[in-house]
Amino acid sequence: MAKLMIIALILPNAGGITFEKILVTHLGVDFELFDIVQILFLFGTSYIFEYGYELQQDTKAKMYGEVSSNE
Repeated sequence: MAKLMIIALILPNAGGITFEKILVTHLGVDFELFDIVQILFLFGTSYIFEYGYELQQDTKAKMYGEVSSNE
């Protein structure tokens, strides 16, 4: 979900900048610092949840006494 939200933040700005370059006009489309902060926050949050999910999967196996093939 975070990746889709990041795409939703980037696409309008990227499209506006592209049209500015093609039409050689100023449409007032710029990346703002807040957009960059939102993108970094969403990236960080998504990786934290992915890492937490991996830890949860790893500890479930150890909790129930399952032996992995890596050991």
